[in-house]
Amino acid sequence: MPFNEIAQDFFNGIAIGSVIALAAVGLTLTYGILKLSNFAHGDYMTLGAYLTWFCNINGVNIWISMFLGALGTVAGMLVAEFFLWKPMRKTRATPTTLIILSIGLALFVRNGILFIWGGNNQRYDIPLVKAQDIFGVTVPFYRLVTIALAIVAAIVLHLILQNSKIGKAMRAVADNIDLARVSGINVDRIVIWTWVISGVLVAISGAMYGLITDICFGNIGGYWQSLRCDRWGFNHWSSPGIKCFIDRSGLQTRNCFIDYGYYFIGSSSRFI
Repeated sequence: MPFNEIAQDFFNGIAIGSVIALAAVGLTLTYGILKLSNFAHGDYMTLGAYLTWFCNINGVNIWISMFLGALGTVAGMLVAEFFLWKPMRKTRATPTTLIILSIGLALFVRNGILFIWGGNNQRYDIPLVKAQDIFGVTVPFYRLVTIALAIVAAIVLHLILQNSKIGKAMRAVADNIDLARVSGINVDRIVIWTWVISGVLVAISGAMYGLITDICFGNIGGYWQSLRCDRWGFNHWSSPGIKCFIDRSGLQTRNCFIDYGYYFIGSSSRFI
């Protein structure tokens, strides 16, 4: 295979991997702090993309639309927290029960999106920008933006968790929730912050997916070939390291099949 084709596939993989990695970090937060394997996370990613698209096609600037989409996604997560997850924590529901509930929530969000917006592919109303040719590699503008947004979001998250009081409290809760509560940490507030940060990250990742391809109702975040998110010592956070595994594959969604060549189809968000 010629070098320029390898470089092109690698760049495309970096763009897709940035989307997956950002979503994976948000999923790891909910698992690390709440001990919740949230199967609805990918569907919230889809919700963030559709809310961004809905605002955008109604005349709102794409960047403001992403902000509004993140707010809507966070609101959806908080509704689920108050009416579903909080009562389950009070009753000390088993992990199996929580998994089953999260699958039900995923189906609810998924079919709600399908009912409201249908299953057709959608596009943002954004101006076309000519792609740049760099050493034989076609570099679309919005893919560069996607990679930059992912890097900025990861750095901001690192600074929040490492240096802020909220971040330190989140690490304490992840380490030992009972000890954190005895130490005077408001655990309920930390749970809210966890959902807020996770919701913002997953909404941004869904919106970024829409920047680099059509919004396709295949549950943007729910039909990836592989998405692994591992928790490696959350209490020892220093920086997010993303391990991406490259494989030549296609991305199968419900209504369309996209083949980008080399994909970052597996992603582990590693907390060192």
